[in-house]
Amino acid sequence: MAPSSSGQDTGFSSRQPEFDSPRGHHIDFLPFYETPYRYKVPSGSYCGDFVFVCCLYSVFDSLWAELCEIRCSRYHKIMPQIRINFSPLLYDYVSRDMFRMYKDWGEIPSQDQCYEWTENYRKEWAKYEAKIMHALTEALGVQFRQPVIDVSVAPGIRAMSSPLIMNFMYYPDQFVDVLTHELIHVLLTDNDKYTINEPGQPIWLDQEWAKLFGEHEFDVLVHVPVHAIHKHIYLDVLKEPERLERDKENVKDDRPYAEAWRYVDEHDCKKIIERLKSFYASRLGIL
Repeated sequence: MAPSSSGQDTGFSSRQPEFDSPRGHHIDFLPFYETPYRYKVPSGSYCGDFVFVCCLYSVFDSLWAELCEIRCSRYHKIMPQIRINFSPLLYDYVSRDMFRMYKDWGEIPSQDQCYEWTENYRKEWAKYEAKIMHALTEALGVQFRQPVIDVSVAPGIRAMSSPLIMNFMYYPDQFVDVLTHELIHVLLTDNDKYTINEPGQPIWLDQEWAKLFGEHEFDVLVHVPVHAIHKHIYLDVLKEPERLERDKENVKDDRPYAEAWRYVDEHDCKKIIERLKSFYASRLGIL
């Protein structure tokens, strides 16, 4: 046994044991040995201390690995990767036909132009992505189910959330607002507590939302929660009320969207969001 500086037998080897754990972590036992609060097994033997420390490390190693996995999983759900890309396939098989059909749209933009515009959109979205995505999940108390959300962009196609498709009708800052709108649709319908993409899903959201917000036609009803959350983003997160007014102005002639905005303005958007949050937490049996 190795003597201590006082000449007393410490019960430990002077050679520091080093091992690699099954997870590939380097094990350095010296800090355990040097701590004044180290545990001494009754035998006081090197073997007893060594076995105990191995067991202790194994427990901590497993707990730490599980914690990392949970945190990584949670991170990916809260912050899915948003991949914004121009789609040559949509361009060739949908956009070209749309521009042939609606000749007053003029010439279809070149693919080079589409790639350039897409890059501008991507850069603009990156300025707001973390703030908006975090605010969406915090507002509803749910997480995005998908770890990656692909956003395909092509000219002459109506924006939609499933699949998530965007067009080139917008300036970059408007693109951010429209993409946020579509991502709210995604979060409401495909999250960690409810998804419409699961076969046999017994809950129809329009029926549940009718109980919360009253009877409206489908296109109005599905946009009440979207507009309520988006109003919160405009005013409380981005703190840019002019973007909210622009959004309303752009859809003033689209009756379902305009009616949904009127409902949200007549009711407190925060109360609407709280009712949605309670719905996902309790009506779906997730507490």
